[in-house]
Amino acid sequence: DAAGADDTVNLVPGEAEPLVIPEVTDPSDLDQLMAYFMAVRGLNADNFSVSFQNLATGQTWYFNELAVWTPASTYKLPLNMYYYDMQAEGRISGDSIIPGTGLTLSECHRRSLVNSDNPSSQAMLSNLDFVQFKQDVRRYFTLSDSEIQDIYWHRNFYCTRMMMETARYLYQHADQYQEALQYLYQAQPGMYFRRYIPDCLIAQKYGSLDGWENCVGIIWADQPIALCVYTYGVGEETVARTAELIKNYVNGTVQIESAGTDTETADTDNKSAVE
Repeated sequence: DAAGADDTVNLVPGEAEPLVIPEVTDPSDLDQLMAYFMAVRGLNADNFSVSFQNLATGQTWYFNELAVWTPASTYKLPLNMYYYDMQAEGRISGDSIIPGTGLTLSECHRRSLVNSDNPSSQAMLSNLDFVQFKQDVRRYFTLSDSEIQDIYWHRNFYCTRMMMETARYLYQHADQYQEALQYLYQAQPGMYFRRYIPDCLIAQKYGSLDGWENCVGIIWADQPIALCVYTYGVGEETVARTAELIKNYVNGTVQIESAGTDTETADTDNKSAVE
């Protein structure tokens, strides 16, 4: 599934094209910032995918967002949300025993979201009609039929835009998923989105598998952020630095807008004083 993901690192020494690093002339331009970030880290469509939305303004930024990759454990976010939906509909209860685990659904939720426990999560998934599940979780994202690759229906694969929009849905329907959010606040302290963002509340679901380092979640920066980053062969550090860059960009944009508003208010006050 990851074939070709590291083709670019096996070039014969001396034959590689010289690395061209784009200049950042405007720190408020996310296209420039991401182009620079990707260039210096050797990121491309074979090893990197990101989907971002500022949940206050609606601004989005995508790279390789429709590429359907192994999600590692990030699939546990829509999986658990789906079970919470079934609980709300009265189709199952938190006291129900999940076949193959001997555990209640409530305990499976905790293990799956806090500890990223594989046996309980895989049992939760196996207990569902897979194709129906993949159809039903489309309620969490807006991709059209033409934007979804066929493999989505047959494998436990997702793309970053699906996952980012799932995080957005979680944010928009937070009252329905309070327990899930509490668990996501606890998951993997000091790593992934949390590694370089110690000053924000973060709900994250991370995943790590055979070179894949992925994360999806909500970052409560100066404005709330929905973010999903999938990587292959470039390490968890890349995921963490991507989140740091996006958070700093959003906070910087808010500060620029705030400064502009303050200036306009001061100009209006000065004009009124003169008049």
